[in-house]
Amino acid sequence: MPRHLMTVLLPLCCAVFLTACGETRLVPQIQTIRLSVPPSLLACRAAPAPPPVETQRDVARYVIDLYDAGADCRDKLREVRGLVDADAK
Repeated sequence: MPRHLMTVLLPLCCAVFLTACGETRLVPQIQTIRLSVPPSLLACRAAPAPPPVETQRDVARYVIDLYDAGADCRDKLREVRGLVDADAK
């Protein structure tokens, strides 16, 4: 076989053998999901302004109002976390 013919046939044969061993791979599709959080969960109740302190009762009511405002935020954050965790699964 002439050398020129050999240099033409060798790459052709290699190409034929390589295509026979090929496999099809599935490429995963990437999907972007936008998480929608209700606006009511994005705003916390404002902390109350400190009252003029005249008695311990005034201080106690202020502390309770402060705690309620913080509890409102903690509850809403818990709901947002539940939404985010549910979408992650």
